[in-house]
Amino acid sequence: MASSIAAIALAAVVLPGGQPPAVGDRAGSADRAGPVTKLTLKRSPYGRVVFSGGYARYVFTSDRSRESRCHDKCAAAWPPLEAAGELVAGRGVRARLLGTTVRADGSRQVTYRGRPLYGYVDDPRGKVYCHDVFEFGGTWYAVRKSGRPAPY
Repeated sequence: MASSIAAIALAAVVLPGGQPPAVGDRAGSADRAGPVTKLTLKRSPYGRVVFSGGYARYVFTSDRSRESRCHDKCAAAWPPLEAAGELVAGRGVRARLLGTTVRADGSRQVTYRGRPLYGYVDDPRGKVYCHDVFEFGGTWYAVRKSGRPAPY
């Protein structure tokens, strides 16, 4: 009975953007109160890079600091990784590099090594398709454990 209730409760959890939590994300687990944003490292053609919710995360070379320079059409194509509750450093991610910044619209965006993180709207779950892409006045790179862009 208890496992049935837990399964129903987990099925009801949905992360920002309408995506269900990725397997291994601890959203809704008994040892955490409220939502979490968990970052992990996964293998890719560019080495081990940062993922969250099953999706690759990117940095934008036009962001010169913690302040995002990706808004409007840019943010529609490269959605900012919004901070949902507690930030959690999963396997391989350095907790001391996690942070947030406040966007112009007042939302909190996750940062890694001080740089805002994004996804790409057409990336499939578990894949890195938009590494080393020039768009919206800058280049987009998947992020390594160090917080630096992955090589190309």
